[in-house]
Amino acid sequence: LVIPGMSESSSISPILPAVQSLDSLVWLGHGGDSGTNMQQWGLPVHFFCGTSSSPGLNSKNCLTEGLSDAFCCGLSALPSADLMFRMQNGNCALVLNLRSDLWGHSRGPGSLSLGADLCWSVGRDYREAIRHYYLALVTSGIIKRKFNSVKKNSVVTAPAFDTWGQETATNKTQSNFDQTLLTSMYESLKNAGMKPGTFIIDQKWEGSYGSLVHSEERFPDFEKFLQRLGDDGFKLGLWAAFIRCDDPAAVGLNPSHMLHGVNGKPITKQELNRDYYLYDFTQPEVERVLIQRVRQFAKRYKPVFVKFDFGYELPSLSLGAPKDMAWAGERLLEKGVAIIVDALHSVDPDIVVMYYSLSPLFIKYFDLHSPDDMFLCTEDYQSEANRRFFFSGLLGEIGMPTFSSTGYDWLSACDIWFDVAAIGSVASLNSFAGDEVGSGPTPLRIAKFNGVSNITRSTNVFTVEPLDTVLIGSTSGAHSSSWVRLEDGEPVLVALRSRRFDGSVGQDHYQDIVRSNASLIISSKSAMGLRETRQLGVVPYGDGEALISIKGTTTNAQVTTHCLGKENRKEVMPVHDGLLRLPLREQLPDGTVVEWIEINLL
Repeated sequence: LVIPGMSESSSISPILPAVQSLDSLVWLGHGGDSGTNMQQWGLPVHFFCGTSSSPGLNSKNCLTEGLSDAFCCGLSALPSADLMFRMQNGNCALVLNLRSDLWGHSRGPGSLSLGADLCWSVGRDYREAIRHYYLALVTSGIIKRKFNSVKKNSVVTAPAFDTWGQETATNKTQSNFDQTLLTSMYESLKNAGMKPGTFIIDQKWEGSYGSLVHSEERFPDFEKFLQRLGDDGFKLGLWAAFIRCDDPAAVGLNPSHMLHGVNGKPITKQELNRDYYLYDFTQPEVERVLIQRVRQFAKRYKPVFVKFDFGYELPSLSLGAPKDMAWAGERLLEKGVAIIVDALHSVDPDIVVMYYSLSPLFIKYFDLHSPDDMFLCTEDYQSEANRRFFFSGLLGEIGMPTFSSTGYDWLSACDIWFDVAAIGSVASLNSFAGDEVGSGPTPLRIAKFNGVSNITRSTNVFTVEPLDTVLIGSTSGAHSSSWVRLEDGEPVLVALRSRRFDGSVGQDHYQDIVRSNASLIISSKSAMGLRETRQLGVVPYGDGEALISIKGTTTNAQVTTHCLGKENRKEVMPVHDGLLRLPLREQLPDGTVVEWIEINLL
């Protein structure tokens, strides 16, 4: 069995031998506090996969000739029920949790329609089966592939910095987050030479949940800071927990407008010894207030990027329900997201919205996939990010790139940025005030962030293929050491590690484009593929030499080495017999740190 989003922690693999007879109930839907293991990342997934070997595990050739094609089973419509997945005694089943015994909504007289249509797809492996599931929904007209404006893609693919990691490192989360910390981390980022395009202010800049207004007490100069961001050329991103409400009366509502539990009372959650509610989106009064608040938020602060959070906090139907049960279960998140995103886009249709979901059924609303901040994956950050990218890269087929984020240390960041280069946008959650292992923003790490930022692609529809893949190992499976990105069927970016994760020599892919004895990322800097382009970008991950194949009669190349905090170095290099011999150096002899290498064929 393959269950992406199986766990928020790296301790539980998404690849599970059925014979293990794991007894568990997990979410495939929006998530909720129903007593299952903690998930969060990837939800809602809305699908699962499987494959098998014949005549059985460990028999001769069982993983070659004996390995079956894979299937993927996913929703093609959202039910008014929670979508769960039960594993027991080696068997599995989709579970639709309606709980009409509690809410009385699915009862006669007359016929009742329960459940939702499923889409079954197959492929030579489970990753291809997932791809075919996504594409089946496109070709059947159930979803539409997303094509963004150039303006929107400039935000979707922009490098980003998020404040959450430093909030955590300095114990300034929640209501401890203040103007002093915000300003100091911004100064540190600029002093380090890091060049994100988007600066994301994370939890909790709001004075109270539901208001969507900054805390004037903790952030007395908030709007002056936002003006400074804009003047310095940064795009603004803001975090928001849109479904939460601290004080219904403060927004013109009352507790009856909040989601209710089985006991008939409003559901409350606790944070820092105080309670907050969850909006019931299905009530017209709530929809009106939420639309008004979201529009005011978008007009006042003008964010171009919104980090939507805590949709998985909606309760399961075993614990709570909305007033209008037609929007119960999986449809409740859809209802809330539609209200919020439509309100944002009524102010600015190019606002980018990011969420965790792997489900194709939310492609209309979400523009960027977040692999989450991996806070339960200490010392596994790069391994877990690689695995999450293995699945989320498929969303590029329908128009959703992946936002890289990082772990909570600097040690793993460069590897994570390497893996996301083909799949989406480079981002940092790192702290400039010291991290959990005492590492920090060295010049080499800052240079890698800037370098990879400069060679990532600016489109949102693409195909990503893993190049060195282990599939069904519970520990090693769903990982790849190297990647290729294709647009219109042509390779436009290749990220090649010199060694695979098992230690063997890598880089036997796309040798008609590049051969190298060091890890590197090579990207087309034009609309053409790597085989035809006249403009290339290279980020070296180690020292060595790359042999780049050049088509045509070109005899020279203008090579510009972009350096961290120093003047660029320009030189003309010869092209002999269709090959450019490019030295790869992370640091020049005088100690200058290299960000990336720009190649223009003359």
